[in-house]
Amino acid sequence: MSESPFPRHAPRAVDTPRFLEGRRVALRAVTEDEYVDYNTRWTNDPEVCALLNRGTYPTTPDDHRAEYRSRVGRHTDIELFMLDKASGEVVGITGLHSIQWIPRHLEFRVMIGVKEAWNRGLGTEALVLLCRYAFERPMRPQP
Repeated sequence: MSESPFPRHAPRAVDTPRFLEGRRVALRAVTEDEYVDYNTRWTNDPEVCALLNRGTYPTTPDDHRAEYRSRVGRHTDIELFMLDKASGEVVGITGLHSIQWIPRHLEFRVMIGVKEAWNRGLGTEALVLLCRYAFERPMRPQP
């Protein structure tokens, strides 16, 4: 595997189980400490959040920890880290939110926090993977 073109922000994630996988991007579960670390950095970067609802005001690690814990165990939100398969690096976060399983209504979100990963089609590929997951496979609503 070649040297990563991305700055090192966290341990490589090559051994972490992947939930969905495309040609260039893989999506995997988000852990609490990683969620807090990445989101605190990314949502406080005005350039990363320029076109997002996030980053409107400064956030702290405690803000993100509370946000993460409020979603754990809920069946209306799925958040996944985006990995660049070429490097194994986490480059962003994506997910399905406000999910209504029966009519299959939901909100899709993506934030690519590693600027070197912008304009490479990784967000588009993540969207395709999540849409296939949400709309093409049989769903059983969770209790």
